[in-house]
Amino acid sequence: MPAYAVYSEFTAVYSVKGMTENDISSYWLEYGYMRINESLGSYFTTPFSSNNITAKDISIHFAMYGILVRTRNLRDSDELWRELDRRLSNFKTGNSPMILDDGTGLFSDSVKGNPWSNTKDYKPTFDQRPSFDQRVDPDLIQDEYDRDY
Repeated sequence: MPAYAVYSEFTAVYSVKGMTENDISSYWLEYGYMRINESLGSYFTTPFSSNNITAKDISIHFAMYGILVRTRNLRDSDELWRELDRRLSNFKTGNSPMILDDGTGLFSDSVKGNPWSNTKDYKPTFDQRPSFDQRVDPDLIQDEYDRDY
């Protein structure tokens, strides 16, 4: 299974006694890959590209979170989870971008607020009246005329 980070990038952030490079690389970094994809998959296109440094960073933290949940003090994992949850919430709501290695930001595909509609302020063209009584909203006709001229 792929991973966004490698062992040397993980150890640049965290130090874990009693775990081999193989343990981290073959399971925990893949766990981080899986967790970020499942957490943000409905908001971004996954898998993320190799130049997404935010995906790499979060996958490293998810890997450490998985280790802490299974091997360490519960309070340590709670603190890390709160940070991960806060960051994921900001990505999902579009408040924070995911950063690419060239410095550009990638915002989520989620729609905030009401989607735009070109018929929002107009009455429906067709309603329950007989067909010969149906009328197009005169404001809509005027707006279309104004757009043409």
